[in-house]
Amino acid sequence: MTAGVEAPVDQGFVTPAYADCSLADVLPAVGRALGVRMEAEEPPDLGLPEARHYVVLLVDGLGSELLASHADDAPFLSGLLEGSLPATAGVPSTTATSLTSLGTGTPPGSHGVLGYTTRIPGTTSVLNALRWSKDVDPTVWQAQPTAFSRLAAAGVHTTVVNKREFEGSGLTVASCRGAVFVGVDRPGERLVDLHLWRLGPGHHAAIAVIAAEAPQPPQAYRARLAGLAGLSHVTLEVRPAS
Repeated sequence: MTAGVEAPVDQGFVTPAYADCSLADVLPAVGRALGVRMEAEEPPDLGLPEARHYVVLLVDGLGSELLASHADDAPFLSGLLEGSLPATAGVPSTTATSLTSLGTGTPPGSHGVLGYTTRIPGTTSVLNALRWSKDVDPTVWQAQPTAFSRLAAAGVHTTVVNKREFEGSGLTVASCRGAVFVGVDRPGERLVDLHLWRLGPGHHAAIAVIAAEAPQPPQAYRARLAGLAGLSHVTLEVRPAS
């Protein structure tokens, strides 16, 4: 004999809008706006206009409700809320899970990064998704092609900019493989001037001025740009920050 039990419902819970308006839908929608087909089914457009280039900026932990309640601290970003539909994070909404949903274009149940910590199948060990473990292959744990890989297969060049220490980490490989990784995290480094122009089909040139509290040789900054496709000539000026 069984009896139905009504579980209490948290009235503040927001159901993830998977395949409609969630973090996992952002990059597929960007691909659609760029004019490339990444998925077997047409992804939601999220209201993104057609464009040749897109920049996706992620601010960890900054949701629409937090932004609305502190609008005076971020007037430009909060001004974008009017007339827009907030997207949802997945469940759980922890950083590692959300980053992987964004990078793979799939919900947590598909990519397998299910929380800050997850028990490693067949063991008594626990995987910390932010620190990862050298004993766990991220391409096995998260075996699906990422959204960056699918964009690359469609001929779209993508770049991920993050702290240098995260290059090659398990979480980066699981969520962002397929994109060129550019590490930037030195305090006091600023790009104060940039000129970019087209030399010819598939070739561009750039002149950049960087101000830094602890300047490195120009070769160090040039090495960070080595993986950018189409950047054929770079002139750099590095000066102490004033």
